[in-house]
Amino acid sequence: LGILQSWLIFREISKELEGAKFAVPIGEVGVLIAITIIASILASVIPANEASKTYPAEALRYE
Repeated sequence: LGILQSWLIFREISKELEGAKFAVPIGEVGVLIAITIIASILASVIPANEASKTYPAEALRYE
């Protein structure tokens, strides 16, 4: 979302500046995507592990 927004802003600015180019560093974007995926997996492992240890009947009792 941020890359798209900055590209749109740059496109408007580049109308004023004829020779400017927009470059997306694919390597950095890939690293950021990988970090985000790893962080979300790690953030979900602990709650999932705790939930797997409880019995379904016990969990439903408090609903």
